[in-house]
Amino acid sequence: MASIVCIDVAAVFGGRMAFVRNCSLSALLPNETIYSWLARAGLISGLATDHDFLLVRLGYTGQQLTSIFPPFIVQVSQSVGLDINEIITKHSVLPFFKPFIRSDIFQNAHDNLSKGLCVDSYNQFSLLANRIPEPTVLSYCSKCAAQDIKNFGVAYWHVEHQLPWVKYCPFHLIKLEHIKRERKLLVLPPQVISESKGLTQASLKQARLAQDGYALWSSNLEAIDSDVLRRVYLHGLNANNLVCNYGSVRQGKWQTSLKEYWVNELPKGLFDAVFGGSKSNSYPSNFIYQSHAQFHSLKHLLVIQHLFGSLSEFLKCCSNPNQLNVRPDHVINDVFERVNSEKTDLLLKQLRNGMSMRQAAKRANVSVGYAKSVAIQNNILIQRRAHFLFATERKQILFRLKAGELTTSIAKEMECSQSAVEQLLTQFPDIKELRIQLRFKKQRDIHRSAVKECLNSLEIPTRGKVQKFQRSAYTWLFKHDKEWLYKALPEAIPRINRRRVY
Repeated sequence: MASIVCIDVAAVFGGRMAFVRNCSLSALLPNETIYSWLARAGLISGLATDHDFLLVRLGYTGQQLTSIFPPFIVQVSQSVGLDINEIITKHSVLPFFKPFIRSDIFQNAHDNLSKGLCVDSYNQFSLLANRIPEPTVLSYCSKCAAQDIKNFGVAYWHVEHQLPWVKYCPFHLIKLEHIKRERKLLVLPPQVISESKGLTQASLKQARLAQDGYALWSSNLEAIDSDVLRRVYLHGLNANNLVCNYGSVRQGKWQTSLKEYWVNELPKGLFDAVFGGSKSNSYPSNFIYQSHAQFHSLKHLLVIQHLFGSLSEFLKCCSNPNQLNVRPDHVINDVFERVNSEKTDLLLKQLRNGMSMRQAAKRANVSVGYAKSVAIQNNILIQRRAHFLFATERKQILFRLKAGELTTSIAKEMECSQSAVEQLLTQFPDIKELRIQLRFKKQRDIHRSAVKECLNSLEIPTRGKVQKFQRSAYTWLFKHDKEWLYKALPEAIPRINRRRVY
């Protein structure tokens, strides 16, 4: 479709009006949404209804026009002669999610969107799973709208005003006005802007959130590695005294602190969606303990401002993650440095150069036990003392460990120390996992036998009686083997008859 230019024209079609002056459809305006361009085209098309225009322009009318992932990018790209990648980058909200989405998933969503396939993006970005509802309004800044009319002849929808739940203009720091989203109608912001009276100014936190949201979108940042992200967050938590001496996160304290930080700043609907729900709500601690999962960019912004003060400070930390402290300073040397990768590399270098194990351990400032474990895992031959375990003894001990024997009984039978057996076990993680499974099976069989014996001993067995006489076994099986337990137990007595039994 050729570019359309209207100068000082009031177009009225079927009761619809749009005052458009010096407005060209040959290109999208700065930061204009794709839907906004389509609305401008529809309002000056000369067709009576939006339905007629959409049928002519897009060939269909059933799509949700105001979706944050619009399905008509291809048609708009062809109309304005602009590359699809540029349209997605500068005129859609997709870059807002990019830093916190895995690169392959983001690229797949980008490719689908460039083909007009937008439905899968909600699932790929985990937007539904994050429980943050999509806004039901289209937002605009009255001051930005006045400037748009002055500069371009029309007030239009800006991408930065449509970022999820960003309620303030990042430039004028005033609360955004809004109108209800209509799924199949083409609308623009009011083209006659009244005087700026009674505008709500943003608080400091609200202003930072709006500006950081805009920066996150406009910078088009690359995806941040999940391990780097976790380490940076741990650094922020440590700086805010939310990490204990052993490196664990003070989860309850963090969640309470984050709630108190935002409770009077966020819209109630958003606050309830993020922090509401059941008592087991794992946000924000799942950023640390489920770091490979995907979370809404807005959730990240809330945590970033709380821990770092601004997005720029957070990005500075991301540029040098290995230099950050993730635990309190007074325990770093005791706990963290012992397994530092640089010390391990130095240890391996010394061992491979022929240095004795004890000398290499001393040079790398690690324990002899740690040096011994690293040497064996890397197939480095070391000189052992005479009383150390020989190859034959090692094979016998490994065989017994695989059978699930206790380390104390193995040490007694083999006439060696228990620590030697346990040291050998640490070098074979697969055997440790096998022993865990064997212990589970042994415990399960014990509890199953106890329940079976109880059932056989009762004249009229019921679930309540089994639970009463074998409470420990019943509780364990309920937690770990519920399917077998319910098959072994008699049918549940209807509630109305339970008192008669007792």
